[in-house]
Amino acid sequence: MTKNYSLSAVILSKNSEKKIEKCLSSLKGWADEIILVDGGSADDTVKTAERFNARIYSHQFLGSFAEERNFGTDKASNEWVLQLDSDEIITDSFKKKCDAAIPETKYAAFKFRRKNIFLGREFTHGGWYHWSQHLFKKGRARYEGRVHEKMIVDGDVGYLDADILHIPFDSISEFIERQNRYTDLQAADIIDQERELTLKKVKYNLKVKPAKLFRKIYFNKKGYKEGIHGLVFSILSSYVHFLKWSKVWERIKNRKNILIVRNDRFGEFLLNIPAIRAVKEKFADSKIILAVDPYVKELAVKIPYVDETLAWENGGHSVFEAVRFGSALKKKNIDIAVIMNPSKYSNIAAYMAGIPIRVGYAHKWDFLLTKKIEDLKHLGQKHEVEYNLDLVKVIGAKTSDKSIALNMDENVQAGESIAIHPWTSDPLKQWPEELFRELTLKILKETDMEILIIGGKEELPRSAAYNNLDKRVKNLTGRTTLAQLASALKKCKLLISNDSGPVHLAGAVGTPVIALFGNDIPGKGPKRWGPWGKNNIVIEKKKLSDISVEDVLNKVREWKNSSSSILSA
Repeated sequence: MTKNYSLSAVILSKNSEKKIEKCLSSLKGWADEIILVDGGSADDTVKTAERFNARIYSHQFLGSFAEERNFGTDKASNEWVLQLDSDEIITDSFKKKCDAAIPETKYAAFKFRRKNIFLGREFTHGGWYHWSQHLFKKGRARYEGRVHEKMIVDGDVGYLDADILHIPFDSISEFIERQNRYTDLQAADIIDQERELTLKKVKYNLKVKPAKLFRKIYFNKKGYKEGIHGLVFSILSSYVHFLKWSKVWERIKNRKNILIVRNDRFGEFLLNIPAIRAVKEKFADSKIILAVDPYVKELAVKIPYVDETLAWENGGHSVFEAVRFGSALKKKNIDIAVIMNPSKYSNIAAYMAGIPIRVGYAHKWDFLLTKKIEDLKHLGQKHEVEYNLDLVKVIGAKTSDKSIALNMDENVQAGESIAIHPWTSDPLKQWPEELFRELTLKILKETDMEILIIGGKEELPRSAAYNNLDKRVKNLTGRTTLAQLASALKKCKLLISNDSGPVHLAGAVGTPVIALFGNDIPGKGPKRWGPWGKNNIVIEKKKLSDISVEDVLNKVREWKNSSSSILSA
């Protein structure tokens, strides 16, 4: 039968000189192109491939077979791609089935059977004679996973009633050596993907699952029909599972579950990011669990150091609710709890959960804590970020990276907008609203920029003063979630605001801020609550009402006239 399609064979290899020649010979005269993705062979693998006119690509193995296969696929120049290992052999019947099925197919990929040969015996039982999916149209499939990678297909998948041969090893020693490498990667995959990796689950996979796996392979899948080969294979397969989970246990036996509680408003919460980073750096393999107000949860999941978030409302609790929350926490086997904002009820919950190390401030039922420091925040002698870092130092956590940052879409492009947040929840921090409106009108007059008015739902009635003010004014007050507000701020060139949550949200997405502060109360002043990071300006006077519209406008002009449109402190 004439072959009416083009096909690239992609082979992964490393030190495969003993096996690869049979693989290459089976492709000769059939594959239009042979691509070898070599992981740095020290033997004659590459020389052997060169004799078959293969295109050789040296590609350092970085722990993912999916990455290797995707790399090879990208190098292929033909319509169809067949992915192979260097220990696989293409049969004549497989070629004929491909030649008959592929030219007129509607499928994006095909599955075919992989017949494994174990120490000279072709297996048809024991679950080792199975369907394999490595033949596809280029551009219609990609791989995911470290070991036993999975192919994700864009389209329908067909079946070819044909075999390829797989001869993975020639001795028990080679089997054990290879599985020792593979189980390193598999253990890493388990740790990365299992969000609830409890000691109970690890013990099950060490004590119970190997025996169940042997029973499944040898009896349920009739491995016994392969004779002594089937018995040895079943035992070795169970051993591999035990080895893999032993390595998981080895890596997590000293891992801790750490609870960090900060369930007040979102601005205060964001200033804890450096402290959370410090804890993760100190306990790198540990699981970080955040307990936050439900309103803040959508931002908490965007912190890269956090593994799990729990809802724990800010205020309004009873002792019963604290005990109930503690009962829920107890199931998570938490080793350390850090209560970032002092709370009697959070302290009760941590105590009732039986958490061995409970860290917090020396008030509000602090007798329930095991480690505590004096709360000096009201003195306003340093920034809130620094106060938060002081608390986690109790458990030895430090970091040199004190930035606040969220995982945001990097493709968001800044527009030509200025955001204005004219509100605050604390009347003592409120610059007169009529002055914000006057400032808005003057900015419109002096620039051609769009202005976004932002705020929460509670400010929606007051925001009516900005409706129909100008076609360049967009009133987003009460119309965004916190995540949407973060995206909107990331698109802005500048934020002008009272001391409020959006000041810190802007800092977390890299948008410069002009912040207005009164400095008559130390614990509420800019030294503690000012915008954190670079390229920000603070305008402060003893009374907020003493700050004039012209004071703020001058800073806007300074920013607007700078060559880079970046504020300098």
